[in-house]
Amino acid sequence: EDLADRAPVDWALDTWSTEIRPGLYALEMAALFYSDSDDWETGGGPAEDANEEAVARAVPQAVAALERFESFLSGADIVLDRLTIADCAAAPALWRSFRLPLSLERFPKVAHLRGSLSARPSFAAAGPAG
Repeated sequence: EDLADRAPVDWALDTWSTEIRPGLYALEMAALFYSDSDDWETGGGPAEDANEEAVARAVPQAVAALERFESFLSGADIVLDRLTIADCAAAPALWRSFRLPLSLERFPKVAHLRGSLSARPSFAAAGPAG
């Protein structure tokens, strides 16, 4: 209920949805959701069958987004100082990044966050597929 308490969460959600997510989405579309398949749960098709040129065009945008996210994060197991809806917003895309042709080696804080959010029992209970 406290506005000052909610402000960082709004900031994190805005950062995710306007600065980070669009860059990852372009790569997901090129590498995973390119197929005409209706199977959106598992991504429509395997990344190795994606159009290599489309993937190559999307990688720089994803790298730029991850660079911004890396600088935003503290390196903790969660986005902010407590588990919030910002973690819930980031977790699915970060989990899908395991399937993307993009290493997170240059982004240790992003990789750590991806691992910690993916390992949460509540995330596993949601039953992510693919």
